[in-house]
Amino acid sequence: MLHKWQKREISNFDYLMYLNTLAGRSYNDYMQYPVFPWVLADYHSETLNLTNPHTFRDLSKPMGAQTVERKRKFIQRFNEVEKSEGDLSAQCHYCTHYSSAIIVASYLVRMEPFTQTFCSLQGGSFDVADRMFHSVKSTWESASRDNMSDVRELIPEFFYLPEFLTNANRFEFGCMQDGTVLGDVQLPPWADGDPHKFIQLHRQALESDYVSAHLHHWIDLIFGHKQHGSAAVEAVNTYHPYFYGDKTDLNNIKDPLIKSTILGFISNFGQIPKQLFTKPHPSRNAQGKSSSGRETMLLHSGGILPPFMSSLQNLKLSPVTIKDYPKGAIGHIVHTDKGILAVEKNKILIPPIWSKTFCWGFEDFTCCFGTYGSEKNVTTFECMADWGKCLCAVCPSATTIITSGTSSVVCVWELSLVKDKVKCLNLRQGDIISCAGSYLYLWTVNGHLLASINTACSPTCRIVCCCFAEVMDWDSIIITGSTDGVVRLWKAEYTNTPDQAAGVRLQRGVMEEPGSTGNKCGKHLVLCRELNPGLALTGRAGRTSPAVTALAVSRNSSKLLVGDDWGRICCWSVDG
Repeated sequence: MLHKWQKREISNFDYLMYLNTLAGRSYNDYMQYPVFPWVLADYHSETLNLTNPHTFRDLSKPMGAQTVERKRKFIQRFNEVEKSEGDLSAQCHYCTHYSSAIIVASYLVRMEPFTQTFCSLQGGSFDVADRMFHSVKSTWESASRDNMSDVRELIPEFFYLPEFLTNANRFEFGCMQDGTVLGDVQLPPWADGDPHKFIQLHRQALESDYVSAHLHHWIDLIFGHKQHGSAAVEAVNTYHPYFYGDKTDLNNIKDPLIKSTILGFISNFGQIPKQLFTKPHPSRNAQGKSSSGRETMLLHSGGILPPFMSSLQNLKLSPVTIKDYPKGAIGHIVHTDKGILAVEKNKILIPPIWSKTFCWGFEDFTCCFGTYGSEKNVTTFECMADWGKCLCAVCPSATTIITSGTSSVVCVWELSLVKDKVKCLNLRQGDIISCAGSYLYLWTVNGHLLASINTACSPTCRIVCCCFAEVMDWDSIIITGSTDGVVRLWKAEYTNTPDQAAGVRLQRGVMEEPGSTGNKCGKHLVLCRELNPGLALTGRAGRTSPAVTALAVSRNSSKLLVGDDWGRICCWSVDG
Protein backbone atom coordinates (compact mmCIF):
# COMPACT_ATOMS: atom_id res chain seq x y z
CA MET A 1 0.00 0.00 0.00
CA LEU A 2 2.89 2.35 0.73
CA HIS A 3 4.25 1.90 -2.79
CA LYS A 4 0.79 2.33 -4.29
CA TRP A 5 0.40 5.58 -2.39
CA GLN A 6 3.84 6.77 -3.48
CA LYS A 7 2.99 6.01 -7.11
CA ARG A 8 -0.40 7.78 -6.71
CA GLU A 9 -2.35 4.64 -7.44
CA ILE A 10 -4.47 5.26 -4.33
CA SER A 11 -5.66 8.51 -2.80
CA ASN A 12 -4.42 10.23 0.34
CA PHE A 13 -7.76 9.46 1.97
CA ASP A 14 -7.51 5.73 1.26
CA TYR A 15 -3.93 5.58 2.52
CA LEU A 16 -4.79 7.35 5.77
CA MET A 17 -7.70 4.97 6.34
CA TYR A 18 -5.33 2.06 5.73
CA LEU A 19 -2.84 3.40 8.29
CA ASN A 20 -5.60 3.99 10.84
CA THR A 21 -6.77 0.41 10.44
CA LEU A 22 -3.25 -0.97 10.87
CA ALA A 23 -2.83 1.16 13.99
CA GLY A 24 -5.94 -0.28 15.60
CA ARG A 25 -8.23 2.68 14.94
CA SER A 26 -11.85 1.76 14.18
CA TYR A 27 -15.27 3.33 13.64
CA ASN A 28 -16.48 0.90 16.32
CA ASP A 29 -14.40 2.45 19.11
CA TYR A 30 -14.89 6.13 19.97
CA MET A 31 -11.70 6.10 22.06
CA GLN A 32 -9.69 4.82 19.10
CA TYR A 33 -11.59 6.44 16.24
CA PRO A 34 -9.78 7.03 12.92
CA VAL A 35 -7.83 10.28 13.06
CA PHE A 36 -7.32 12.63 10.09
CA PRO A 37 -5.33 15.87 9.88
CA TRP A 38 -6.40 19.45 9.64
CA VAL A 39 -5.13 20.26 6.15
CA LEU A 40 -6.27 23.86 5.72
CA ALA A 41 -5.45 27.06 7.59
CA ASP A 42 -7.64 29.37 5.50
CA TYR A 43 -11.19 29.55 6.83
CA HIS A 44 -11.79 33.24 6.13
CA SER A 45 -11.28 33.78 2.37
CA GLU A 46 -14.16 34.09 -0.09
CA THR A 47 -12.44 31.65 -2.47
CA LEU A 48 -10.11 28.77 -1.66
CA ASN A 49 -6.75 28.88 -3.46
CA LEU A 50 -5.24 25.39 -3.39
CA THR A 51 -2.12 26.56 -5.24
CA ASN A 52 -1.09 28.90 -2.40
CA PRO A 53 1.06 27.20 0.31
CA HIS A 54 -0.26 29.68 2.91
CA THR A 55 -3.71 28.15 2.45
CA PHE A 56 -2.55 24.99 4.19
CA ARG A 57 -1.73 23.94 7.73
CA ASP A 58 1.91 23.08 8.52
CA LEU A 59 1.77 19.29 8.41
CA SER A 60 5.29 18.93 9.81
CA LYS A 61 4.14 20.27 13.19
CA PRO A 62 1.52 19.01 15.66
CA MET A 63 -1.48 21.16 16.46
CA GLY A 64 0.28 22.45 19.57
CA ALA A 65 3.06 24.01 17.50
CA GLN A 66 1.16 25.72 14.70
CA THR A 67 2.17 29.18 15.95
CA VAL A 68 5.50 30.31 17.41
CA GLU A 69 3.97 31.59 20.64
CA ARG A 70 1.88 28.45 21.19
CA LYS A 71 4.92 26.25 20.59
CA ARG A 72 6.98 28.28 23.08
CA LYS A 73 4.36 27.86 25.81
CA PHE A 74 4.15 24.07 25.37
CA ILE A 75 7.96 23.77 25.47
CA GLN A 76 7.94 25.84 28.65
CA ARG A 77 5.33 23.52 30.17
CA PHE A 78 7.46 20.50 29.25
CA ASN A 79 10.56 21.96 30.91
CA GLU A 80 8.75 23.02 34.07
CA VAL A 81 7.47 19.56 34.98
CA GLU A 82 9.97 17.10 36.41
CA LYS A 83 10.07 13.72 34.72
CA SER A 84 8.08 11.13 36.66
CA GLU A 85 6.47 7.88 35.61
CA GLY A 86 2.88 7.07 36.59
CA ASP A 87 2.05 10.55 37.83
CA LEU A 88 -0.68 12.80 36.48
CA SER A 89 1.89 15.60 36.30
CA ALA A 90 4.32 13.55 34.19
CA GLN A 91 6.65 15.47 31.88
CA CYS A 92 4.99 16.03 28.52
CA HIS A 93 3.92 18.78 26.16
CA TYR A 94 0.21 17.93 26.15
CA CYS A 95 -2.11 16.62 28.87
CA THR A 96 -5.01 16.40 26.42
CA HIS A 97 -5.17 14.41 23.20
CA TYR A 98 -5.91 15.01 19.53
CA SER A 99 -8.55 12.26 19.38
CA SER A 100 -10.97 11.12 22.06
CA ALA A 101 -14.54 9.88 22.45
CA ILE A 102 -15.83 13.33 23.36
CA ILE A 103 -14.06 14.95 20.36
CA VAL A 104 -15.62 12.41 17.98
CA ALA A 105 -19.07 12.75 19.54
CA SER A 106 -18.88 16.56 19.52
CA TYR A 107 -18.06 16.62 15.80
CA LEU A 108 -20.95 14.26 14.99
CA VAL A 109 -23.43 15.49 17.63
CA ARG A 110 -26.01 16.52 15.01
CA MET A 111 -26.43 12.92 13.87
CA GLU A 112 -27.74 9.89 15.73
CA PRO A 113 -26.52 7.77 17.46
CA PHE A 114 -23.74 10.26 18.20
CA THR A 115 -26.22 12.70 19.74
CA GLN A 116 -27.06 10.24 22.50
CA THR A 117 -23.41 9.30 22.86
CA PHE A 118 -22.45 12.93 23.36
CA CYS A 119 -25.18 13.45 25.96
CA SER A 120 -24.15 10.34 27.89
CA LEU A 121 -20.54 11.51 27.95
CA GLN A 122 -21.75 14.92 29.17
CA GLY A 123 -23.82 13.52 32.02
CA GLY A 124 -27.13 13.31 30.19
CA SER A 125 -27.41 16.71 28.48
CA PHE A 126 -25.76 18.89 25.87
CA ASP A 127 -22.77 21.01 26.80
CA VAL A 128 -22.85 24.80 27.06
CA ALA A 129 -23.59 26.08 23.53
CA ASP A 130 -20.36 28.10 23.25
CA ARG A 131 -18.29 24.99 23.98
CA MET A 132 -20.01 22.82 21.38
CA PHE A 133 -18.83 22.36 17.80
CA HIS A 134 -20.54 25.25 16.03
CA SER A 135 -17.99 26.70 13.59
CA VAL A 136 -15.20 25.21 11.51
CA LYS A 137 -13.22 28.44 11.69
CA SER A 138 -13.60 28.79 15.48
CA THR A 139 -12.66 25.15 16.03
CA TRP A 140 -9.51 25.57 13.93
CA GLU A 141 -8.52 28.71 15.81
CA SER A 142 -9.09 26.99 19.15
CA ALA A 143 -7.09 23.88 18.23
CA SER A 144 -4.25 25.69 16.48
CA ARG A 145 -3.85 28.95 18.40
CA ASP A 146 -6.19 30.04 21.18
CA ASN A 147 -6.85 27.15 23.57
CA MET A 148 -3.91 25.48 25.33
CA SER A 149 -6.16 22.54 26.28
CA ASP A 150 -7.25 21.92 22.69
CA VAL A 151 -5.01 20.07 20.21
CA ARG A 152 -7.72 18.13 18.41
CA GLU A 153 -7.33 16.81 14.88
CA LEU A 154 -10.16 15.82 12.51
CA ILE A 155 -12.10 12.65 11.71
CA PRO A 156 -12.70 11.05 8.27
CA GLU A 157 -16.24 12.42 8.02
CA PHE A 158 -14.85 15.89 7.32
CA PHE A 159 -13.87 14.60 3.88
CA TYR A 160 -16.97 12.73 2.73
CA LEU A 161 -20.08 13.31 4.88
CA PRO A 162 -21.86 16.70 4.51
CA GLU A 163 -24.82 15.55 6.62
CA PHE A 164 -22.93 15.86 9.92
CA LEU A 165 -22.67 19.63 9.40
CA THR A 166 -26.43 20.27 9.39
CA ASN A 167 -28.92 20.05 12.24
CA ALA A 168 -31.47 18.11 10.19
CA ASN A 169 -32.99 16.62 13.35
CA ARG A 170 -33.57 20.12 14.78
CA PHE A 171 -31.97 19.42 18.15
CA GLU A 172 -32.20 22.30 20.61
CA PHE A 173 -28.58 23.01 21.49
CA GLY A 174 -29.37 26.37 23.08
CA CYS A 175 -27.97 29.84 22.44
CA MET A 176 -24.43 31.13 22.58
CA GLN A 177 -23.46 34.14 24.66
CA ASP A 178 -23.94 36.51 21.73
CA GLY A 179 -27.53 35.29 21.33
CA THR A 180 -26.90 33.12 18.27
CA VAL A 181 -29.09 30.01 18.21
CA LEU A 182 -26.90 26.95 17.75
CA GLY A 183 -28.00 24.95 14.69
CA ASP A 184 -26.05 24.09 11.56
CA VAL A 185 -22.26 24.31 11.68
CA GLN A 186 -20.97 27.67 10.46
CA LEU A 187 -18.89 27.07 7.34
CA PRO A 188 -16.02 29.11 5.85
CA PRO A 189 -16.97 31.83 3.34
CA TRP A 190 -15.51 29.78 0.46
CA ALA A 191 -18.13 27.07 1.07
CA ASP A 192 -21.01 29.52 0.37
CA GLY A 193 -23.00 28.00 3.22
CA ASP A 194 -23.25 24.68 1.35
CA PRO A 195 -22.09 21.56 3.29
CA HIS A 196 -21.71 19.62 0.03
CA LYS A 197 -19.41 22.28 -1.41
CA PHE A 198 -17.41 22.35 1.83
CA ILE A 199 -16.87 18.58 1.71
CA GLN A 200 -15.96 18.66 -1.98
CA LEU A 201 -13.38 21.44 -1.57
CA HIS A 202 -12.06 19.97 1.67
CA ARG A 203 -11.53 16.63 -0.05
CA GLN A 204 -9.81 18.36 -2.96
CA ALA A 205 -7.52 20.02 -0.42
CA LEU A 206 -6.67 16.64 1.11
CA GLU A 207 -5.77 15.29 -2.33
CA SER A 208 -3.97 18.46 -3.45
CA ASP A 209 -0.34 18.63 -4.54
CA TYR A 210 0.70 20.49 -1.39
CA VAL A 211 -0.81 17.94 1.00
CA SER A 212 0.50 15.05 -1.11
CA ALA A 213 4.01 16.50 -0.84
CA HIS A 214 3.87 17.03 2.94
CA LEU A 215 1.52 14.35 4.30
CA HIS A 216 4.41 12.05 5.22
CA HIS A 217 5.49 14.58 7.88
CA TRP A 218 2.12 14.29 9.62
CA ILE A 219 2.30 10.50 9.38
CA ASP A 220 5.64 10.67 11.21
CA LEU A 221 3.93 12.54 14.06
CA ILE A 222 0.87 10.32 14.42
CA PHE A 223 1.98 6.86 13.29
CA GLY A 224 5.74 7.13 12.88
CA HIS A 225 9.11 7.74 14.46
CA LYS A 226 8.11 11.12 15.95
CA GLN A 227 5.33 9.53 17.97
CA HIS A 228 7.48 9.19 21.09
CA GLY A 229 11.10 9.26 22.23
CA SER A 230 13.68 11.95 21.56
CA ALA A 231 12.29 12.64 18.08
CA ALA A 232 8.88 13.39 19.65
CA VAL A 233 10.47 15.76 22.19
CA GLU A 234 12.28 17.60 19.44
CA ALA A 235 9.06 17.83 17.39
CA VAL A 236 7.07 19.12 20.44
CA ASN A 237 4.88 16.02 20.15
CA THR A 238 4.87 14.25 23.54
CA TYR A 239 1.70 13.37 25.42
CA HIS A 240 0.99 12.10 28.90
CA PRO A 241 2.35 8.55 29.44
CA TYR A 242 -1.17 7.26 30.09
CA PHE A 243 -2.05 8.01 26.45
CA TYR A 244 0.54 5.48 25.23
CA GLY A 245 -1.02 2.04 25.45
CA ASP A 246 2.29 0.22 25.11
CA LYS A 247 3.78 2.13 28.04
CA THR A 248 1.07 1.38 30.60
CA ASP A 249 0.51 -2.23 31.64
CA LEU A 250 -2.77 -2.22 33.55
CA ASN A 251 -2.37 -5.89 34.48
CA ASN A 252 0.60 -5.06 36.71
CA ILE A 253 -1.21 -2.28 38.57
CA LYS A 254 -2.60 -3.73 41.80
CA ASP A 255 -4.11 -0.60 43.32
CA PRO A 256 -7.75 -0.44 42.04
CA LEU A 257 -7.93 3.32 42.63
CA ILE A 258 -4.87 4.01 40.45
CA LYS A 259 -6.13 1.56 37.84
CA SER A 260 -9.57 3.18 37.63
CA THR A 261 -7.92 6.62 37.48
CA ILE A 262 -5.81 5.58 34.50
CA LEU A 263 -8.79 4.01 32.72
CA GLY A 264 -10.84 7.16 33.29
CA PHE A 265 -7.97 9.27 32.01
CA ILE A 266 -7.74 7.24 28.81
CA SER A 267 -11.52 7.19 28.38
CA ASN A 268 -11.76 10.97 28.69
CA PHE A 269 -8.68 12.02 26.78
CA GLY A 270 -7.99 9.32 24.17
CA GLN A 271 -5.14 7.04 23.21
CA ILE A 272 -2.12 7.22 20.91
CA PRO A 273 -2.33 4.93 17.83
CA LYS A 274 0.05 2.00 17.55
CA GLN A 275 3.40 3.00 16.11
CA LEU A 276 3.69 1.76 12.52
CA PHE A 277 7.03 3.26 11.44
CA THR A 278 10.34 3.63 13.27
CA LYS A 279 12.06 5.48 10.44
CA PRO A 280 11.02 8.63 8.56
CA HIS A 281 8.09 7.92 6.28
CA PRO A 282 8.96 8.27 2.56
CA SER A 283 7.37 11.07 0.61
CA ARG A 284 4.93 10.73 -2.26
CA ASN A 285 6.18 10.89 -5.84
CA ALA A 286 5.86 14.26 -7.54
CA GLN A 287 2.87 14.87 -9.80
CA GLY A 288 3.38 13.23 -13.17
CA LYS A 289 6.53 11.30 -12.21
CA SER A 290 6.91 7.58 -11.60
CA SER A 291 9.34 6.13 -9.07
CA SER A 292 11.90 5.81 -11.87
CA GLY A 293 11.57 9.49 -12.72
CA ARG A 294 9.86 8.87 -16.06
CA GLU A 295 6.75 10.68 -17.15
CA THR A 296 3.55 8.79 -16.47
CA MET A 297 -0.01 9.17 -17.69
CA LEU A 298 -1.97 12.30 -16.75
CA LEU A 299 -2.52 12.11 -13.00
CA HIS A 300 -5.23 13.44 -10.79
CA SER A 301 -4.63 13.98 -7.09
CA GLY A 302 -5.94 10.59 -6.04
CA GLY A 303 -4.31 8.49 -8.75
CA ILE A 304 -4.05 8.01 -12.52
CA LEU A 305 -6.80 9.70 -14.50
CA PRO A 306 -8.25 7.19 -17.00
CA PRO A 307 -7.57 8.03 -20.68
CA PHE A 308 -11.27 8.11 -21.45
CA MET A 309 -11.79 10.86 -18.83
CA SER A 310 -8.69 12.88 -19.63
CA SER A 311 -9.36 13.05 -23.38
CA LEU A 312 -13.07 13.72 -23.76
CA GLN A 313 -12.46 15.88 -26.83
CA ASN A 314 -10.36 13.21 -28.59
CA LEU A 315 -12.61 10.16 -28.36
CA LYS A 316 -12.94 7.96 -31.44
CA LEU A 317 -15.68 5.50 -32.34
CA SER A 318 -15.26 1.88 -33.38
CA PRO A 319 -17.84 -0.92 -33.86
CA VAL A 320 -17.88 -3.83 -31.41
CA THR A 321 -18.39 -7.49 -32.28
CA ILE A 322 -19.63 -9.91 -29.61
CA LYS A 323 -20.29 -13.63 -29.69
CA ASP A 324 -24.01 -13.68 -28.93
CA TYR A 325 -25.81 -10.58 -30.17
CA PRO A 326 -29.16 -9.86 -28.44
CA LYS A 327 -32.36 -9.89 -30.42
CA GLY A 328 -33.53 -6.32 -30.83
CA ALA A 329 -32.58 -3.22 -28.86
CA ILE A 330 -29.64 -3.46 -26.48
CA GLY A 331 -30.72 -3.28 -22.83
CA HIS A 332 -27.53 -3.90 -20.81
CA ILE A 333 -23.82 -4.13 -21.60
CA VAL A 334 -21.09 -5.57 -19.35
CA HIS A 335 -17.36 -5.31 -20.04
CA THR A 336 -15.67 -8.35 -18.45
CA ASP A 337 -12.09 -9.62 -18.47
CA LYS A 338 -13.12 -12.25 -21.02
CA GLY A 339 -15.02 -9.93 -23.34
CA ILE A 340 -18.24 -7.98 -23.78
CA LEU A 341 -21.65 -9.36 -22.81
CA ALA A 342 -24.99 -7.84 -23.81
CA VAL A 343 -28.68 -8.59 -23.40
CA GLU A 344 -31.78 -7.14 -25.03
CA LYS A 345 -34.08 -4.42 -23.72
CA ASN A 346 -35.82 -5.01 -20.36
CA LYS A 347 -33.04 -7.33 -19.20
CA ILE A 348 -29.96 -6.89 -17.04
CA LEU A 349 -27.10 -9.23 -16.22
CA ILE A 350 -26.47 -10.14 -12.57
CA PRO A 351 -22.93 -9.84 -11.13
CA PRO A 352 -20.40 -11.12 -10.43
CA ILE A 353 -20.51 -14.15 -12.79
CA TRP A 354 -22.96 -12.52 -15.23
CA SER A 355 -24.53 -15.88 -16.12
CA LYS A 356 -28.02 -14.99 -14.81
CA THR A 357 -30.44 -12.31 -16.00
CA PHE A 358 -33.21 -10.27 -14.41
CA CYS A 359 -36.01 -9.30 -16.80
CA TRP A 360 -39.23 -7.28 -16.71
CA GLY A 361 -41.82 -5.73 -19.03
CA PHE A 362 -44.47 -8.45 -18.86
CA GLU A 363 -48.20 -7.69 -19.13
CA ASP A 364 -48.89 -8.94 -15.58
CA PHE A 365 -46.15 -6.64 -14.15
CA THR A 366 -44.15 -9.60 -12.82
CA CYS A 367 -40.36 -9.91 -13.06
CA CYS A 368 -38.27 -12.99 -13.76
CA PHE A 369 -34.85 -14.55 -13.43
CA GLY A 370 -33.31 -16.33 -16.39
CA THR A 371 -30.07 -17.72 -17.75
CA TYR A 372 -27.83 -15.76 -20.09
CA GLY A 373 -28.19 -17.04 -23.67
CA SER A 374 -31.52 -18.77 -22.96
CA GLU A 375 -35.08 -17.58 -23.55
CA LYS A 376 -36.41 -19.68 -20.65
CA ASN A 377 -37.23 -17.95 -17.34
CA VAL A 378 -36.18 -19.84 -14.20
CA THR A 379 -38.01 -17.93 -11.42
CA THR A 380 -40.95 -15.50 -11.46
CA PHE A 381 -41.51 -12.81 -8.83
CA GLU A 382 -45.13 -11.68 -8.47
CA CYS A 383 -44.58 -9.45 -5.42
CA MET A 384 -42.93 -6.81 -7.59
CA ALA A 385 -46.25 -6.29 -9.39
CA ASP A 386 -47.59 -4.48 -6.30
CA TRP A 387 -45.45 -1.49 -7.29
CA GLY A 388 -46.89 -1.15 -10.79
CA LYS A 389 -45.19 -1.66 -14.12
CA CYS A 390 -41.40 -1.84 -13.94
CA LEU A 391 -39.66 0.46 -16.43
CA CYS A 392 -36.02 0.14 -15.40
CA ALA A 393 -33.74 -1.83 -13.08
CA VAL A 394 -30.11 -2.03 -11.96
CA CYS A 395 -28.29 -4.81 -10.13
CA PRO A 396 -25.30 -3.54 -8.11
CA SER A 397 -24.63 -6.92 -6.45
CA ALA A 398 -25.66 -10.55 -6.59
CA THR A 399 -28.23 -10.04 -3.82
CA THR A 400 -29.53 -6.52 -4.56
CA ILE A 401 -31.86 -5.32 -7.32
CA ILE A 402 -33.20 -1.77 -7.66
CA THR A 403 -36.37 -1.18 -9.69
CA SER A 404 -38.58 1.76 -10.57
CA GLY A 405 -41.52 2.40 -12.88
CA THR A 406 -45.00 3.82 -13.25
CA SER A 407 -45.47 4.12 -9.48
CA SER A 408 -42.62 6.70 -9.38
CA VAL A 409 -41.22 4.75 -6.42
CA VAL A 410 -37.67 3.40 -6.37
CA CYS A 411 -37.64 -0.04 -4.72
CA VAL A 412 -34.54 -1.80 -3.46
CA TRP A 413 -34.92 -5.56 -3.23
CA GLU A 414 -32.75 -7.99 -1.34
CA LEU A 415 -32.58 -11.53 -2.66
CA SER A 416 -32.44 -14.02 0.19
CA LEU A 417 -30.65 -17.17 -0.91
CA VAL A 418 -31.98 -19.07 2.09
CA LYS A 419 -35.70 -18.37 2.05
CA ASP A 420 -35.93 -17.27 -1.58
CA LYS A 421 -37.74 -14.09 -0.48
CA VAL A 422 -37.48 -10.55 -1.73
CA LYS A 423 -37.76 -7.61 0.69
CA CYS A 424 -36.87 -3.93 0.81
CA LEU A 425 -33.65 -2.52 2.21
CA ASN A 426 -31.80 0.79 2.32
CA LEU A 427 -29.51 2.08 -0.39
CA ARG A 428 -25.81 2.27 0.30
CA GLN A 429 -23.82 5.49 0.59
CA GLY A 430 -23.30 7.44 -2.64
CA ASP A 431 -25.07 9.79 -5.01
CA ILE A 432 -28.02 8.63 -7.10
CA ILE A 433 -29.04 9.68 -10.61
CA SER A 434 -32.58 9.31 -11.89
CA CYS A 435 -34.23 10.21 -15.17
CA ALA A 436 -37.83 10.96 -16.09
CA GLY A 437 -38.60 11.98 -19.65
CA SER A 438 -35.98 14.55 -20.58
CA TYR A 439 -35.20 15.48 -16.96
CA LEU A 440 -32.00 14.38 -15.22
CA TYR A 441 -31.76 14.49 -11.41
CA LEU A 442 -28.81 14.07 -9.04
CA TRP A 443 -29.67 13.04 -5.46
CA THR A 444 -27.89 12.22 -2.24
CA VAL A 445 -28.43 8.77 -0.80
CA ASN A 446 -30.81 10.40 1.71
CA GLY A 447 -33.04 11.66 -1.08
CA HIS A 448 -32.01 15.32 -1.09
CA LEU A 449 -31.88 16.88 -4.55
CA LEU A 450 -28.43 18.20 -5.47
CA ALA A 451 -29.09 19.29 -9.06
CA SER A 452 -31.56 18.86 -11.91
CA ILE A 453 -31.72 19.80 -15.58
CA ASN A 454 -33.97 19.45 -18.59
CA THR A 455 -31.74 17.84 -21.22
CA ALA A 456 -34.26 18.14 -24.06
CA CYS A 457 -33.04 19.63 -27.32
CA SER A 458 -36.43 18.91 -28.96
CA PRO A 459 -39.99 18.31 -27.69
CA THR A 460 -39.78 14.56 -28.37
CA CYS A 461 -36.31 13.87 -26.96
CA ARG A 462 -36.12 11.89 -23.73
CA ILE A 463 -33.47 10.02 -21.75
CA VAL A 464 -33.49 6.23 -22.16
CA CYS A 465 -30.43 5.16 -20.12
CA CYS A 466 -27.77 6.60 -17.82
CA CYS A 467 -24.70 5.60 -15.83
CA PHE A 468 -21.88 6.95 -13.67
CA ALA A 469 -18.23 7.02 -14.73
CA GLU A 470 -15.92 7.58 -11.76
CA VAL A 471 -13.26 10.23 -12.35
CA MET A 472 -11.92 10.52 -8.81
CA ASP A 473 -12.96 9.10 -5.46
CA TRP A 474 -15.17 12.11 -4.83
CA ASP A 475 -16.16 13.04 -8.37
CA SER A 476 -17.94 11.40 -11.30
CA ILE A 477 -19.11 11.99 -14.85
CA ILE A 478 -22.80 11.32 -15.54
CA ILE A 479 -23.49 9.76 -18.94
CA THR A 480 -26.94 9.74 -20.56
CA GLY A 481 -28.29 8.17 -23.74
CA SER A 482 -31.37 9.64 -25.44
CA THR A 483 -33.97 8.90 -28.08
CA ASP A 484 -32.20 11.28 -30.48
CA GLY A 485 -29.25 8.86 -30.65
CA VAL A 486 -26.84 11.18 -28.81
CA VAL A 487 -24.71 10.29 -25.78
CA ARG A 488 -24.21 13.24 -23.41
CA LEU A 489 -21.60 13.55 -20.69
CA TRP A 490 -22.45 15.72 -17.67
CA LYS A 491 -20.51 16.95 -14.68
CA ALA A 492 -21.87 18.38 -11.42
CA GLU A 493 -20.14 21.70 -10.78
CA TYR A 494 -20.55 24.76 -8.59
CA THR A 495 -21.14 27.63 -11.00
CA ASN A 496 -21.24 31.36 -10.28
CA THR A 497 -24.37 31.82 -12.34
CA PRO A 498 -26.94 29.30 -13.54
CA ASP A 499 -26.39 30.40 -17.17
CA GLN A 500 -22.85 29.00 -17.13
CA ALA A 501 -24.12 25.48 -17.66
CA ALA A 502 -22.50 25.15 -21.10
CA GLY A 503 -25.42 26.65 -23.00
CA VAL A 504 -27.89 24.11 -21.69
CA ARG A 505 -31.00 25.64 -20.18
CA LEU A 506 -31.19 25.00 -16.45
CA GLN A 507 -34.52 24.58 -14.78
CA ARG A 508 -34.60 27.36 -12.25
CA GLY A 509 -37.06 26.79 -9.48
CA VAL A 510 -37.87 23.25 -10.63
CA MET A 511 -37.74 20.53 -7.97
CA GLU A 512 -36.24 22.86 -5.38
CA GLU A 513 -36.00 21.37 -1.91
CA PRO A 514 -38.37 22.98 0.59
CA GLY A 515 -36.44 24.97 3.16
CA SER A 516 -33.13 24.39 1.41
CA THR A 517 -30.27 26.70 2.33
CA GLY A 518 -26.97 27.66 0.78
CA ASN A 519 -25.69 29.30 -2.34
CA LYS A 520 -28.44 30.45 -4.72
CA CYS A 521 -26.41 29.24 -7.65
CA GLY A 522 -25.13 26.07 -5.99
CA LYS A 523 -24.52 22.82 -7.81
CA HIS A 524 -25.53 22.46 -11.44
CA LEU A 525 -25.24 19.81 -14.10
CA VAL A 526 -22.96 21.05 -16.87
CA LEU A 527 -22.73 19.47 -20.31
CA CYS A 528 -19.13 18.37 -21.02
CA ARG A 529 -19.44 16.62 -24.37
CA GLU A 530 -21.95 15.20 -26.87
CA LEU A 531 -21.15 11.96 -28.69
CA ASN A 532 -23.16 11.15 -31.82
CA PRO A 533 -22.49 7.57 -33.01
CA GLY A 534 -24.35 8.09 -36.31
CA LEU A 535 -22.35 11.21 -37.14
CA ALA A 536 -19.07 9.55 -36.17
CA LEU A 537 -19.69 6.42 -38.29
CA THR A 538 -21.04 8.08 -41.45
CA GLY A 539 -19.51 11.55 -41.24
CA ARG A 540 -22.90 13.24 -41.49
CA ALA A 541 -25.95 13.60 -39.29
CA GLY A 542 -28.78 11.35 -40.38
CA ARG A 543 -32.45 12.23 -40.36
CA THR A 544 -33.24 9.32 -38.10
CA SER A 545 -30.87 7.84 -35.55
CA PRO A 546 -31.59 4.85 -33.33
CA ALA A 547 -32.13 5.65 -29.66
CA VAL A 548 -29.24 4.95 -27.28
CA THR A 549 -30.62 2.19 -25.05
CA ALA A 550 -27.60 0.98 -23.02
CA LEU A 551 -24.35 2.43 -21.65
CA ALA A 552 -21.37 0.86 -19.90
CA VAL A 553 -17.91 2.02 -18.88
CA SER A 554 -15.11 -0.55 -18.95
CA ARG A 555 -13.54 -1.63 -15.65
CA ASN A 556 -10.42 0.49 -16.16
CA SER A 557 -12.52 3.43 -17.40
CA SER A 558 -10.72 3.44 -20.75
CA LYS A 559 -13.75 2.72 -22.95
CA LEU A 560 -17.39 3.77 -23.19
CA LEU A 561 -19.67 1.11 -24.69
CA VAL A 562 -22.92 2.26 -26.32
CA GLY A 563 -25.85 0.06 -27.35
CA ASP A 564 -28.72 1.28 -29.53
CA ASP A 565 -32.29 0.47 -30.54
CA TRP A 566 -31.11 -1.33 -33.70
CA GLY A 567 -29.18 -3.90 -31.66
CA ARG A 568 -25.74 -2.45 -32.40
CA ILE A 569 -22.88 -1.89 -29.94
CA CYS A 570 -20.07 0.59 -30.50
CA CYS A 571 -17.12 1.73 -28.43
CA TRP A 572 -15.78 5.22 -27.72
CA SER A 573 -12.14 5.37 -26.66
CA VAL A 574 -8.99 7.39 -27.19
CA ASP A 575 -7.51 4.67 -29.41
CA GLY A 576 -10.68 4.07 -31.37
